[in-house]
Amino acid sequence: MPPPYIQHNLATARDGLGDTSLVGKVRIASGNAEHGNFDLAAILSHSFATGTYKNGAATDSFTPTLVGCRGFRHFNLQSALGGNLPTGKIAAQGRTIIWNALTQVHASAHVWFGLNDNATFYFSGSRDGKMQNFLTPAAFYVVRRKEWKSAHAALLFAGGMQIASSNFHTCNHNLISEMRVLF
Repeated sequence: MPPPYIQHNLATARDGLGDTSLVGKVRIASGNAEHGNFDLAAILSHSFATGTYKNGAATDSFTPTLVGCRGFRHFNLQSALGGNLPTGKIAAQGRTIIWNALTQVHASAHVWFGLNDNATFYFSGSRDGKMQNFLTPAAFYVVRRKEWKSAHAALLFAGGMQIASSNFHTCNHNLISEMRVLF
């Protein structure tokens, strides 16, 4: 994954590139619509501390995650549980446990709506014992051909706003945009 560009809009912080990372995924079990419409996977990512002007982590880190999803006709649920494990400077950086849950409604073949709940629990470091939570309502537009089948690719555009719902939060009202190729 290429590094993100981080823009702070503050005179006290310098804009710049974030960290670069690699992601690997193993599907543990799955079933198509005729066989349960579910997926269970394990993901392991490695983040390299390549950020400029302190726009990244102090050291590399590993993030193991377990992901599951289940579809019910035009509605689906997805959830992920993982943790960020730095390779060093743990007392300074801390560790996190991250839980994410998403509900999604397919209003039509091309329009979907979703609500994401994302919680981060902090252990050690400057945020030890704190928790932050965000709710993210989002809309998706899927571009696919008229005779689309699940074996065909599709293009997805999405947008939403990440809204802090906990007393402690490091940011608020973040606009989120995404473009994916689904295949």
